Amino acid sequence: MDFDFNAPAQQAPGDPFALPQQSPESVPKKKRSKCNLEHVVVYSFFIILKSASPVLVLVMLGINLGVVELLPPATLLTVMDEWFTHHIAGRRMVRLRYHIYGVDGKSYTHYEFDTQTKANKCEAITFWTFLWVLPLFWVVILIIIMVSSTIKILTFSFNPTIIVYAIAQGIFSCFSIYKFMMTRAARSAKIREEKKMGRTAPAPISAPQNNDYTAPQPQQQPDQFVF
Repeated sequence: MDFDFNAPAQQAPGDPFALPQQSPESVPKKKRSKCNLEHVVVYSFFIILKSASPVLVLVMLGINLGVVELLPPATLLTVMDEWFTHHIAGRRMVRLRYHIYGVDGKSYTHYEFDTQTKANKCEAITFWTFLWVLPLFWVVILIIIMVSSTIKILTFSFNPTIIVYAIAQGIFSCFSIYKFMMTRAARSAKIREEKKMGRTAPAPISAPQNNDYTAPQPQQQPDQFVF
């Protein structure tokens, strides 16, 4: 008689020392994380750049440096952060981007968005959280500097460069929030218009990678951008 070594062991009837067998259905399944990032590199760089300016300010509060030492890294971080947020992070993480251009000496804003694909939930939450929290952070920094310079509770030295930098960062942050919220409102209006016209198409699995862009004329309305 042939014996199958690969067959599962069976409990002999009346064997009190045999281990109870578990059915495959009773084995608990591991819960998968709901935060499945689609753009890991963009997500990482976004967090690094958004955290760099607050870290730089905290270092400024502890070290008494002059304008020559503080201005170059502060300017570089601001430019990199603003460019990356508007052109890469906003486009990949929340499917939104705005473009400011000039025609005949006047500046116009073109709102770019995608109505066919939904943004990743974790990436969108991270994006909007940083966008709304950073202005509050700069307000807190200004309050701390003012209070410490008048009451002398903290050991922070009064540095005008930090105040100017915090005010500039607060203005840039509020401007970014306003423009991205306007872009989001334009996308919502476009989606409502498509639903009313009955032209809403099912969302594809991934957005097409088309980076061609032509600046519109001033009389054109905000339109959809092909991502």
